Amino acid sequence: MSFFDRFKRQPHRGARGAASRESAKSEAEKEAPKAAAAKPAKDDSREAYRLLLYPVVSEKAARIGEKRQYVFVVPPSATKIEIKRAVNSLYGIWPEKVTVIRVEGKSVRFGRKIGKQKDWKKAMVILPVGKTISVYEGV
Repeated sequence: MSFFDRFKRQPHRGARGAASRESAKSEAEKEAPKAAAAKPAKDDSREAYRLLLYPVVSEKAARIGEKRQYVFVVPPSATKIEIKRAVNSLYGIWPEKVTVIRVEGKSVRFGRKIGKQKDWKKAMVILPVGKTISVYEGV
């Protein structure tokens, strides 16, 4: 029944005074830098690759790529803040602006059968002046 023990009320520890609380805080503050230094840096690149699926390779995307604007296909659940963080973790550049566009899938026919392509989402990332990334090289 240890699970239900979490919800039990903790016994009152009594009024120990403000001095004891301050000493406890100061001890915690002394040990906080040690704990922060001991933790390894979190690797967000795995999550970034899940957010930026692949760059859009088209004539228009290549043309606006010269103007510091890059287009990526992202999952439909991705948000602008997540996309900014993903670009920062992969390329080391914090984007100025992110524009997100939901693209509706086209209607298609296979003989007599009518179908529809999947809806998808694209993100247009605008970088600061003087910053570029190599997305379209070798494509």
